[in-house]
Amino acid sequence: MSYDLIIIGSGFAGLSVAQRAYEKGLNFAIVSDGFGASQHFSGAFDLIDPRWRSPNLDIPNYPHLSSAFDDFVAAHPGHLYDEAGASASEIIEAMRAFFSFYNIPVCGDGSEYIFTLNSNGKVKPTAFALDSFGLASQDFKKKTVFVDLPMVPQYLSPLITNNLMVNFPDLSVVKCTGFVPNRTSPLVSLWQMFEQDEFQQKFLTFLKENKSDVMIVPPVWKNMSHAELEQELGVRIVEMLSVLPSMAGERMKKIVNSALNDKNIKYIKGRVSNFEASGDKINSITVEGIEGPLVADRIVLATGKFIGGGMERKNKILKESLFSLPLYSFGQAVGAAVNMEDLISQNPDSKQAIMNVGVSIKPSLQNLSVCGHVLSGFDFSRERNGFGTSVASSIRATIQ
Repeated sequence: MSYDLIIIGSGFAGLSVAQRAYEKGLNFAIVSDGFGASQHFSGAFDLIDPRWRSPNLDIPNYPHLSSAFDDFVAAHPGHLYDEAGASASEIIEAMRAFFSFYNIPVCGDGSEYIFTLNSNGKVKPTAFALDSFGLASQDFKKKTVFVDLPMVPQYLSPLITNNLMVNFPDLSVVKCTGFVPNRTSPLVSLWQMFEQDEFQQKFLTFLKENKSDVMIVPPVWKNMSHAELEQELGVRIVEMLSVLPSMAGERMKKIVNSALNDKNIKYIKGRVSNFEASGDKINSITVEGIEGPLVADRIVLATGKFIGGGMERKNKILKESLFSLPLYSFGQAVGAAVNMEDLISQNPDSKQAIMNVGVSIKPSLQNLSVCGHVLSGFDFSRERNGFGTSVASSIRATIQ
């Protein structure tokens, strides 16, 4: 089978490339054995944390989203954002186009911060969020109820309550004890219970009896319509960000699958097991379970890092899993393979090279582009820019 373009990986970076390939009318295919790190998505689409310079900055003093981005890039030459070369406005516009293309319901338009709530109840500012996870600044002043589900250990009520009280002056807590999930995996068990009409109605009745202007709830339902729920109750329902296993990721997978099917986008499920090259050009790739090689004029590598499988670990040796591309960390070459122990600092407060390690945005293979978290040059865990770096690098991958 022959294509103009093959995209390896179907996380946010690969899907962003697929969107542009579709809009350009290319003959392309996505090759992947899963949705990578996007399956573990929290519900927030991050561009940059406005508190990167001042961690204790209060909400009223946050710089504008674009200003925070520009200041960060200027202060971090060689960062992936700097290497990708896209401005804040370009990335935000690309995010909007991504949501529109895949029919993803979001809060925000990129002009100001959307606020979300971590699993511990702390406020996290972000660029966009799934519609059920986002708060506007005026929501903090409203009468608010936190719905405590004590059977879900991932969301600890005392910690959440203390943190919520910092930002919600008119807060009350109501305990919902009418559900008995499986103790082995209570969160998944609750999801399964809430798929049944009986339990949906029971929870809805509880919410009606305790409703307030804003209701904060751990993410426990998969198929209930958030918009319909808000309309029926006449209040704002805000879910806390997902933890593993991720309800937000489950919803994203369903939304994306629907969009891929509706647009008849070729999706080849399988893992790339080999490739054939001559000189500095990839001629074809081999996919497990697929007969014959796949040939393309251009290939985009968007495999993610550890969760997506873009980085392979054997014993303690780390390498790029498909093409054995050279690895970099903090702008320095570390070889085609590196001992993981050399990338981990024993100082928990220091930057960890293992989070920064990855391949170059300028690979030596002439018909290969790279985007997403397999790249080096950023640390999404500290900088809170996971979605932004995926989109920014995908722009570069598709214009070459």
